[in-house]
Amino acid sequence: MGDLSPHFSRREFRCRCGCGTMDVDPRLVAGLEKLREQLGGRPIIVLSGCRCPEHNAAVGGAAQSQHIAIEKVQPGRAADIRAIGLSVVDLYRAAKRVPVFRSGGVGIYPGERFVHVDVREQPARWARINGRYVGVPDQYETEVA
Repeated sequence: MGDLSPHFSRREFRCRCGCGTMDVDPRLVAGLEKLREQLGGRPIIVLSGCRCPEHNAAVGGAAQSQHIAIEKVQPGRAADIRAIGLSVVDLYRAAKRVPVFRSGGVGIYPGERFVHVDVREQPARWARINGRYVGVPDQYETEVA
């Protein structure tokens, strides 16, 4: 049981550097709940949620990262996730079907085995392959019937 939603808690989204930063956009949590529901209740693991600006820089995050949370100014709007027993490709495809992520950001990191989702104001799609950011290759976009 979570304290943000039925399945997600504040501790999952807290900055990993130990500073305690935790201000998450409620739309992100609602989107993750919708994704979990879409996956038949399959648990979703939040690998990285909110980040303070210093931790974001330390992990090589983008200067304008959607992960950055500044209390009372900007909530964290992103999460890097995995789903237990689901491939990163299937998770990427499922995330794109959640309305708040479809209109926001979804990135696939096949080498690191996670998917990034966010609730930015415009659609964005990307992949990081061999350390380089690229457009999403067709094999990740195309669903097999």
